[in-house]
Amino acid sequence: MIKSVVFLVLLLTNSFFTSLNSQADTMALPIFQHRLSKNLIEDLSNGALDESKVASQLTYIGEYLKAQEISYDGPIAWGFDTLTWEDQVYFADFSPIDAIASIIEESAKHQIVIINEAHHKPQHRMLTRSLLKGLYQNGYKYFGLEALTNLNDSIERKFSHGTTINERGYPLNSPVSGTYTSEPQMSNLIREAITIGFTIFKYEEFGKEREQNQAKNIAKILEEDPEAKILIHCGWYHLLEKANNEKRWMASYLSEYTGINPLTIYQDILVERYSSKESPFYEMIKYDSPKVFRNQFGEYYNGFKGNSYFDILVYHPRTQFVMNRPNWLYHYPGNKSYDIENITVGYPCLIKAYKSNEDSHAMPIDIIEKDYENDPTVLCLPLGEYRLEITNDSGDKEIRTIIIK
Repeated sequence: MIKSVVFLVLLLTNSFFTSLNSQADTMALPIFQHRLSKNLIEDLSNGALDESKVASQLTYIGEYLKAQEISYDGPIAWGFDTLTWEDQVYFADFSPIDAIASIIEESAKHQIVIINEAHHKPQHRMLTRSLLKGLYQNGYKYFGLEALTNLNDSIERKFSHGTTINERGYPLNSPVSGTYTSEPQMSNLIREAITIGFTIFKYEEFGKEREQNQAKNIAKILEEDPEAKILIHCGWYHLLEKANNEKRWMASYLSEYTGINPLTIYQDILVERYSSKESPFYEMIKYDSPKVFRNQFGEYYNGFKGNSYFDILVYHPRTQFVMNRPNWLYHYPGNKSYDIENITVGYPCLIKAYKSNEDSHAMPIDIIEKDYENDPTVLCLPLGEYRLEITNDSGDKEIRTIIIK
């Protein structure tokens, strides 16, 4: 774990980028080490990891509820923390409609779609995944993700048997591919996009001009292909179209550099919160599937009149749990539960499910933790053949092969 973390820190520094090309030939692929929840929470208690890293890494092993209980929610801004009578009257003019179908419909009017996520809420990635086929049919062929490490293709090939993520079709379980790509639903989002036909591209940057440089990297796609239609999946505020507290964000600069007004979709207000107060807007809405809201004039609800931070708010229903797994995992077509019994390495343990036809360093399709012998937690997998790797806290492993029919 320490080697992977040190590598990632180095990877995100400008000096390391300049030297990596010559070093890559002699460096082994660094592997991200998924860890048991008890070890992550212990690191939070002793200060070795902060809330953001622990919450994110808990989602990497399927521990959604534990991740939400960590204090990592972004602040509820722009007045969504209060609900006035005028707010309720204004909202009453909007009707709930299916989020996926309506976003796909609206995307046909735009050249760039930007949708955000909270990094510890994989259901946001699931919604973007559900949009892919419809967006592709509407002409969107490029898909940029903040989660991807911004290595050039020649360097990536040196670490990954001569392939890039678009050529392989999946991310590696390594900071060479990315950070949040170590969460299975993020990696599955990328897999599906490539399978559909999207060209995946990297645009992440760091430093004082992070937002400007992210926007410039995205704009390069349009310099090469002026008619390109682009989907961007980013974190939190990067999609804000105007300055917030005097800070400008990526979408604002992208609009300036390209002259294109993107369709911006915010996911982390009308969604459940465990460790912080929910928006009263969320508490007054109850539906069983993701919704957006539109009035008789075709205008989408984005919180209040004149809001120009973003275009559309997505409502996500409260998570229900089926065999210790979030119910939204089962909403994706083809996903089935699979229980693991008679584990020989003992408990607690991590169970990783790899596609049998992918490289041994590929990101698993799913990861769960089982804490005790009759723990009801199950894998959630689509049809196919998988290699299971079951590992206890001492590093002892058990390997199995399963077929989901």
